[in-house]
Amino acid sequence: RKILIIDDNKDICKFIDSILSPYYETKLAYDGEEAYSYVQKHHVDLIISDIMMSNMDGYDFIEKLKAASKFNRIPIIVLSALSHDHNKLKALTLGADDYLTKPFSPQELLVRVSNLLVRVDERVRVIKEDLMESGTAEDELGETVYQSKVQQKLSKHDEKILLDLEHLLKEKITVEEFRITDLPP
Repeated sequence: RKILIIDDNKDICKFIDSILSPYYETKLAYDGEEAYSYVQKHHVDLIISDIMMSNMDGYDFIEKLKAASKFNRIPIIVLSALSHDHNKLKALTLGADDYLTKPFSPQELLVRVSNLLVRVDERVRVIKEDLMESGTAEDELGETVYQSKVQQKLSKHDEKILLDLEHLLKEKITVEEFRITDLPP
């Protein structure tokens, strides 16, 4: 599992890395811009981000990441010295999955990371099982049970992305030069 650690303080980045690297593959970034650039080019399973950073702060990073359909499912743990409720609520409202304040317990960070990754894996497993059980049998409305099960598990945002993708693929199915790289981000 790959975890991206984002903090403009290199010592804190290295400290977090020392906690996680025995258990996970880690990558360090020192601001939101560098982190977003990395996410665009590499697979990441989870992100740990500070809020107060130069170039692109943690709030802007979360907002940009969650606005991109390709990346909005990546779980984010905010790890910040900002301990006021309004800071926590802002990060969580923007889409952060968890919020820890500095100073923090290394053991608590490990448990939160593990729990979040387990929940993501469990969601994927349940959806796959449901899809496997349903097959592609047609229901009375002519819609496949498969599609029905998928739609029950998806958020409205995810559903819109899939419908847009389906429309695009139907539109471009006859275009020989159409490639996966032609899909919007």
